[in-house]
Amino acid sequence: MEKERIDTRPEGITLLAALFWILAILALVSSLFMMGTKDAIIEIMEDQPEVTEEIIDLVDSVLLWAGIIIFILAIFYIITGWGLWTLKSWARIAAIVLAVISLLSFPIGTIIGIVVLWYLFKPEIKKAFHQ
Repeated sequence: MEKERIDTRPEGITLLAALFWILAILALVSSLFMMGTKDAIIEIMEDQPEVTEEIIDLVDSVLLWAGIIIFILAIFYIITGWGLWTLKSWARIAAIVLAVISLLSFPIGTIIGIVVLWYLFKPEIKKAFHQ
């Protein structure tokens, strides 16, 4: 028995790929902002007498690592968006993982994550990725 083949990308997948690319841009901007303003924030903190060196070091590390993690996440969004656009079988799984991660970003990320998960588990969408 031959599998039914979908020759065109569903419109929802096109929108989802675009959404992932927009999220990637926002993540890149956020990441660069965190890492770019880190020194200015530390400088302001150093002028405050009640702020200890330990707190300054903690804030410095948190901003650096948050920026790095968000930058890596942006790369995953870009790659997953491309995979969705080209209907790569791995892209659906990657999008599900990113949607689950977005559930932690209450409230907007949670709503987006729920909608993306609902859409990616529809039978016709599953079929589009299993050609």
